[in-house]
Amino acid sequence: MGIHQISRDRMIHAIHENQLLKTGQIIQGKILKLYPNNKAQIQLGSQIMIAQLEAALAVGERYHFQVEAGDELIHLKVIGEHLKTQSQTNITDLLRALQLKVNKGNIDFVQNLINERIPFSRAHLTQSFSLLENIKNNAAAQEILKEMIIQRLPITESVFQALVAKNTTEFSSRLKTIIQQLEQQQNPSDLQLTLLNRLRQMIGIPQTNQLKVITQIIAEANSNNQEFFNALKIAGLIDQNIEYSSWKSQWLSFSNQHHSAIVNSSNHHYLQSNLPFPINLNAVEQALNQVINSQTLLSEQSRDIVSNWSSIINETVIKNTILSERNFEHFKNEITQKILPILSNQQRGILMEKLENNPAQLRQFLTMIQQFTFQHTYTNIEQILSKITEYEPSNIILPQVKFLEQIRQMLQFSGITDENLLSQDIIAGQSNQTVKSMLIQMLQQDDNVGNERVQQLLHHINGLQLQSVQEVGSFIQASLVVPGEKLFFNKDIYIEFESKKTEDGKINPEFCRILFYLDLANLRETIIDMQIQKRIVSITVFNNHKTLKVLAEQFQPSLKEKLESLNYQLTNITIKSLEDRNKEKQNPLSIQLSNNSYEGIEFRI
Repeated sequence: MGIHQISRDRMIHAIHENQLLKTGQIIQGKILKLYPNNKAQIQLGSQIMIAQLEAALAVGERYHFQVEAGDELIHLKVIGEHLKTQSQTNITDLLRALQLKVNKGNIDFVQNLINERIPFSRAHLTQSFSLLENIKNNAAAQEILKEMIIQRLPITESVFQALVAKNTTEFSSRLKTIIQQLEQQQNPSDLQLTLLNRLRQMIGIPQTNQLKVITQIIAEANSNNQEFFNALKIAGLIDQNIEYSSWKSQWLSFSNQHHSAIVNSSNHHYLQSNLPFPINLNAVEQALNQVINSQTLLSEQSRDIVSNWSSIINETVIKNTILSERNFEHFKNEITQKILPILSNQQRGILMEKLENNPAQLRQFLTMIQQFTFQHTYTNIEQILSKITEYEPSNIILPQVKFLEQIRQMLQFSGITDENLLSQDIIAGQSNQTVKSMLIQMLQQDDNVGNERVQQLLHHINGLQLQSVQEVGSFIQASLVVPGEKLFFNKDIYIEFESKKTEDGKINPEFCRILFYLDLANLRETIIDMQIQKRIVSITVFNNHKTLKVLAEQFQPSLKEKLESLNYQLTNITIKSLEDRNKEKQNPLSIQLSNNSYEGIEFRI
C-alpha cells in the first residue's frame, strides 16, 4: 500500500469514527440488554448507549434504524422486522422498504456500507445508485462513493469525478501532462504562456537564470502584478523614470513577438538582444541578494535618511523649488556614506546617475530610499529570489525556507483556496491568476490544448479542495498535497493536521497531530507522525532503512534545540518499520476527540 493510500484511508477512518448521527440516516443496531422502565442498551455502529424503548424489541436481535428529528433526544425509527441471518435477504428487504431498486450491484454496495458501519440515508442510496448505473460499477467506484457519504459530500457526478481524479493519479503527474501539452503549442496565447510559467514554478522544471527572469516579468505583466517591477526599481536595476504602464505594455509586446523562443527555452542570445529594456539579467540575482543580505543595515540607514530629509524635500516639492547647493551636497554625501557602500557597484552607478537637484527627481529618489524601510519590500524580494534561483548549485536557501515557499506556492497558485477567498471578497483584489481559474478559462474558450487533460487537472484541484478541511463537531482535520520534485523528493508530499478546534475554529497548536507522508530521494517511503500534547512533542518515524535510527540520533539534539526556541519540548524520536505502521490501528488522535461512552437516555426508539 502506497503512502498516498495510507494517508487517504487514515483520514477517512478518522472522520468516520468522529461523526454524529444526522436526521434521515440509516444504521444497523443491536439490542444488547433490557432494563426496567422500557430502557435498553443498544449498539449503533461502534457506539454503545442507553435508549428509551417505545417499540417491542428483542435482546440480541439486530435491526435497521432510521434517525428522525425529535426533541432533545435522538429518535430512531425501526425499519421492518429484526434482521435475519442471511444478510442479502436483509438488504433486499431494506431496499424494498425504502422503495429502491433491487439488484446485485445495489445490494453489494449497501452491504459494504453496513459491514463498515457507515450511516447512510435514502437520498445517499438514490444518488449513489444513479451514479453506479452510469459508470462501471466496480470496487473502486464504490470506495469513492463510500468516501463521499462518510465526508457528507454532495453525491454528484462532478464531486465523484473530482475524487476519482485525486485518488488515481499524483498531482505532479497531471501538472507535467499539461506542461507537455502547452510546450507543443506552435503559437501559444498569453493565457497559455502564463499557465505554462505558473505550472513550471509549481513543479520546479529548471530554466536558465535568464529565462526565469524573462518568464517571471512576462507572467507578472500578464497578471498586472508590479512586485518584480518594484523590486528591480528598488534594487536600482532599471531606470527610476520608467512608468509601470510603459514597462507592462512593452513586455507584453515582446511576449507576443517571441512566443516560440520563450516557451521552448530556445535561442537565449536572440532573446537577450531583443529585450524591451536594457536589463543586465546576470546582475539581477546578485543585486537582489545584496539587498537581502544587507537588510538590517540598509533599513536602518534608510530610516535615518528619510527622517533627516523627508520634510525638507517635501517642502521643495510643494514650493516647486530646488535644494540649496549646500543642502544638495549634504544629501548626496549622506547617500554616499550610508547607502552606497551597502549596494553593488552596478546599483551605485545607476542610483547616483539619476540623482538630480530638481523637485521631481528628489521626491522620486526619497520614495525609493523609503522602500528600504518597509519589511514587505524584503519579503517580496525574497519570494522573487526563490523563484529565479531554484536548482542552481550556488543556491544556499535553507531547506525549511524552500519547504515553506513551496507550501505557499501551492496554496496561492493552485486555486484550492479560490472559493474561500471569493466568499470573503478577497479574490477580486488578487493580482495573480490561479491555475484553476486559468483552466476554467481554457475550457470556456475551447482552447486547443487537450480539453480532457485540462478537465482532469481541474477535477484533481477540486478533489484537493473537497478534502482540504474536514470538521466534525469539535474535531478538525486538514490535508495538503505539495509537489515534491522541486524539493528533490521522489513523489509529492502529503501532509495532515488534526486536533480539537480552538475557539475560533482553527487547529490547536498545543494539542494536535501532524503527519508527513514522504518518498525521499534516498530513504524512500517514510511516514513522520508528530504528536503534540501541551506543547510536548513526540515523533515516530516509519521507514525500512536499516541505519535510520543512528542517523536520527545525530539530529535529535539540534531538533530539540530548535523546538525549544519555539517553546516546544521534544520527548523522544521513535523509529519503526512501515510494516509496524500497517499493523497499528489507525485511530485519529491520541487526544480524546469524541465521546463514545454515553450515560443516561440518549435515544428514543
